[in-house]
Amino acid sequence: MSSHESNIVAHYLNDGERVRLAFSAYTGMGLGRRVVGVTTDRFLLIKSRYASVSDKGLLWAEPLAGIALAESYERWHTNFVYTGNSYVTLRRGNGLVELLNTRSSFWGGDGSADYAIEALYAVIPNRF
Repeated sequence: MSSHESNIVAHYLNDGERVRLAFSAYTGMGLGRRVVGVTTDRFLLIKSRYASVSDKGLLWAEPLAGIALAESYERWHTNFVYTGNSYVTLRRGNGLVELLNTRSSFWGGDGSADYAIEALYAVIPNRF
């Protein structure tokens, strides 16, 4: 968990909440960057600048009870070689589905995507 991403999530904490998990993720074939935050009570998705992790505003926040992760996640391979890109699907309480690539940099490949997904599965108990 990056302290920079944790600081961004901390801007959106309610009284009594604390940050449990914060990391960068990419959306839209890697063209949009987000900061994902999990607090003691909520899941937050914050818009971020692509070239640097900066706060561009809260996209949405939802109670953890309303968030569910797919039973498993997908690791992207090209010619049988792992590219460093791993995708997790989450479903919000209103039924909308989000697909997030949790790599920590544009290039991926350093294991950060799998680490972020494993941490996410550890703090969000609901599955679909």
